[in-house]
Amino acid sequence: MVAIVVAAILLTIAIPSFLDAIDKGRLKGAADNLLTDMRYAQAEAMKTNVAVTATFTPGSSWSYTLTTTPAKTNLGSDYKGSSLAVSTAVASAANAITFDPRRNTIGPTPAAVEKMVTITSKYGRVLCLEVTPESAMRLCTTSGLVGYPACN
Repeated sequence: MVAIVVAAILLTIAIPSFLDAIDKGRLKGAADNLLTDMRYAQAEAMKTNVAVTATFTPGSSWSYTLTTTPAKTNLGSDYKGSSLAVSTAVASAANAITFDPRRNTIGPTPAAVEKMVTITSKYGRVLCLEVTPESAMRLCTTSGLVGYPACN
């Protein structure tokens, strides 16, 4: 009986931290895949000399598609409980980032501001992808997630 009580206490302590670790893992996986795919899109634009666009479908049923050959799609359903948002700072194509191969910028006209794609986990953790007008990219956080710099 004592062993069952001890096991129940240990499970009560362990389950929340286990769920926390799963949440962090899903968020980091989604953000890392996003960064990798955006760098791939940038490289493909330079390699093929054809603009590559990443089009985002924001919300809790999020996804994004790259206009590479063949087209590549990533589904948010692979990262259960997460949601995605795209900054609306750039008036044209607010839910898309286009990599211009000629100038290695986001375009077709270089934007005066950064584009930011935000992924939020089920428990409210946030990782963002910042893309500067010169196509420099980095992951950052607005929720103090350890291992990532704060967003600008």
